[in-house]
This record gives sequence, C-alpha cells and structure tokens, in this order.
Amino acid sequence: MSAAKHTPGPWYWSNEYLTSDNERNTWTLLGFGGYGILSCDGDANSPHSLGASGEANASLIAAAPELLEALERLSAQCERLRLPGWAMSDAERNALEVIARAKGVTQ
Repeated sequence: MSAAKHTPGPWYWSNEYLTSDNERNTWTLLGFGGYGILSCDGDANSPHSLGASGEANASLIAAAPELLEALERLSAQCERLRLPGWAMSDAERNALEVIARAKGVTQ
C-alpha cells in the first residue's frame, strides 16, 4: 500500500458549545495530533449547525481513514485468496475503484 497523502487517522469530530454564548455552537473535525481538517460555527438555527444528519455525516467523515484501511485489507485478502486463473469479482473490482477514488488516483 502506498503512503497516504491525506492527514493520517484516527480522525474524530467534536461538537462543543461555546461557553461565552449558549446559543452559538462550534463543531470541528479533527485529525491526527489535533490537526484541524474542517470547522464550522453558528447558532442552533444556523445553516452551519450540524443537526442529526450533520452529526451522521461528521461521524462518517471521521471514520474515513479507518474505512479506507479496512477496504484495502479486504481487497488484499481477496487477491491472496483468489485462485489462479479466476476472474476478479464485481465486489473486488468495485473496492479497487473506491480505493483509487479515495486516494485521488484516476484510472
């Protein structure tokens, strides 16, 4: 596997309410060593507030490095277990396409 160009994981996100103003909140997606990847702030009614779908999106984004690593490991396992002369499955081919897109590699 090639070296990652993205901020290494694990990533996590936090949704912290500012103590100076209870109506404002801030959320930040943080990466390795506290390196900020994405941040946003606004009040609870702001288009910038997370809401339920935003929290789900933040969780998905935070899991991205682990998802990529898991997909790479599964893909490598499929390759090792495929019998000589057998065709690659559609699922394996799709996994390789998704890995390439995640790494910014065009095919």
